[in-house]
Amino acid sequence: MTEVSITKSAAPRSQNTRPRLIGILNLLPESNIPGSVVTERDDIGASVQALLSQGADIIEFGAHSTNVCAPRIDDADEQRRLLPVLRDMKRSGCLVSVDTWSPATAHAALNAGADMTNFTSSEPTDDLYRTVTTAGASLLLTYLPYANAYACAKPQNAITAPKISWPTSMPNDSRHTESVALR
Repeated sequence: MTEVSITKSAAPRSQNTRPRLIGILNLLPESNIPGSVVTERDDIGASVQALLSQGADIIEFGAHSTNVCAPRIDDADEQRRLLPVLRDMKRSGCLVSVDTWSPATAHAALNAGADMTNFTSSEPTDDLYRTVTTAGASLLLTYLPYANAYACAKPQNAITAPKISWPTSMPNDSRHTESVALR
């Protein structure tokens, strides 16, 4: 893996008032976003460096697809993809988030060095809250109107996404960055 050297902000949280950008890397070949997919550990460092150079403050790793058509994997497979990368990232000093709907994976990820977890489910548990609090980590809650992608895989449970209107032009301001990623 390529070395990445990042220094975390030492400023207290109250002084960090600007929005933070999250760069997303998917450690799974079945992701819907091919440009976010990095399945070779040797390529992760360069991908992280590219996201950071584009303004990302936090790197989020996903190892379990929210695509309802993706092959099913269990927590052990998700963690097999994720944990070695997190251990490498912990040594780099980069702020790291993990995208998961599994409380067990969130727990393992925080123990492996993740700074936060992005819980992508409608069902956070008390155990998840305890795990995050005990680790002194941050918790992002991305509400999905189903427990996980597998719960939505049956046609009768499918959800129709709303139409989104995107701006036709962006302000000519180098500080303005907008990113959308769907897994």
